[in-house]
Amino acid sequence: MRKGIIWAFAGLLTLASCQKKVKETNNLQEEFPAPAGGGGGGATVVDKLKSLAQAFLSDARLSSNFKKAIYNECLKEKYDDTYIPVRDLIAMNDTLLLWNTTRKQYIQGLVDEILAFGQNQPVVFIPFVEDKPASWIINNEYPTGVPDAVIKDEYNSSTQKCPGYTLDQSDNLVAKGLDIDEAYAWANDLWLFGAEEGVPINDTTIGHSLNLDETGYTSRVNGQAEFGGIIQVTDFSYIEPWVDGRPEFRFVVSNSSGAIIKDKEFPKRKRKDFKSPKWYDFNEFIAYWNISNIGNWMIEGWIEQDCRGGTCNNETVSQTFPAPCSGCPSTTISYQKKRTDYDMGRTIIQFTDPIATTYGISYSNIKRKN
Repeated sequence: MRKGIIWAFAGLLTLASCQKKVKETNNLQEEFPAPAGGGGGGATVVDKLKSLAQAFLSDARLSSNFKKAIYNECLKEKYDDTYIPVRDLIAMNDTLLLWNTTRKQYIQGLVDEILAFGQNQPVVFIPFVEDKPASWIINNEYPTGVPDAVIKDEYNSSTQKCPGYTLDQSDNLVAKGLDIDEAYAWANDLWLFGAEEGVPINDTTIGHSLNLDETGYTSRVNGQAEFGGIIQVTDFSYIEPWVDGRPEFRFVVSNSSGAIIKDKEFPKRKRKDFKSPKWYDFNEFIAYWNISNIGNWMIEGWIEQDCRGGTCNNETVSQTFPAPCSGCPSTTISYQKKRTDYDMGRTIIQFTDPIATTYGISYSNIKRKN
């Protein structure tokens, strides 16, 4: 009789174990129930983002399929960077099978509470998948276990780091005891939680690289084609902190009278493509430089965009340049940018300058070619 009871108990344990495996295979997060419609707890946007991070890390611990789905969506770069809005994951849940109904409602509640603080859509951003090939997902080469986490709003501009988090054995979000910098984020399984910058999908035309030691012409000829959009970033921390992901540049070119002749927004590109000593060439045609129309100089300015689509207030960029030649008039330029965009500055480019001239602006250098 006692032996029969033991076998019956063993059978129940086996059934429970099988049921748990089915739940993990289907990626329905029954093991971490939460009240529908909100995260509870914290009263700040950072608290809500921490609740979101705790939920995602808990689900990642439970199921490698959950991690696979998140990695795969980030690798698609739908928004020109390796992140995915949580809103999109919720919308695709019936296909991806990330959460059961209760868990999905909990995640949606956290999203709603974050938006109630006036934030843009919350995202999960995974920097280290940036250069991973498609086979990385297909062959299940991605890491298992619990990823590290950081909260974008906790970025310290002085140290250029964020406090790191992980989970304890009770699935509570706890300090990792390590401050995370850019190098660590791109080399390790780290998930960043924060608000999207608000920049919509942009032109995905591939930029053209250029060996700037082989630019050809050393001086300009009247009426010759002038190309720009060539930049080298010397210090990214002032222009676009790593927690914001890839930069999106815009450049504005004015003629010698101050009239704008080119205003171009460039698509996002990988941070490593711009870092000194690298130069990146967007290969942008500016104009045929006819002195009678454009004058003896141009003024070129650069902006790193952080907000577009009417969600931020405009402000005017204005500057007066003294005459670069004897008897020439001064030039005043003026154009609009969003309040949160970073103004990288402007410089005069004279027709008589050698084509290979490097011009310095804030934390960057620029060049021209023809």
